[in-house]
Amino acid sequence: FWGWPEPKDRQVESACQAAFRIWDKLKARKMKCGLGVTHGPTLAGRLGSLDLAVVDLYGPAVNLAFRLEGMTKAFGVGAIVSHPVAEKLPGGATIRTRRLGNVIAKGFPEPVPAYE
Repeated sequence: FWGWPEPKDRQVESACQAAFRIWDKLKARKMKCGLGVTHGPTLAGRLGSLDLAVVDLYGPAVNLAFRLEGMTKAFGVGAIVSHPVAEKLPGGATIRTRRLGNVIAKGFPEPVPAYE
């Protein structure tokens, strides 16, 4: 996750570039993976004892990323990003999106726009 504990410039672009690097490395090893990238407020918290503590994120944005990741196989794409991510990406040749359509994501009452 990017932008925690303080918001950072270009955090959405950095997250997408990291997703590309992950996907490229796994693809080079002939491993299949799908990635979901979202943007929105979340709750960060630490779970576990002091010596085994892990920081994790909770909230609708996290749930949506998980749901989008699960849809990559059906669409035949490496990554699916949410509408807020597609809106925040700068125009130009560095990162481009392609609208896939509205998807039904479990746990969300309305269809969600999804982008490759």
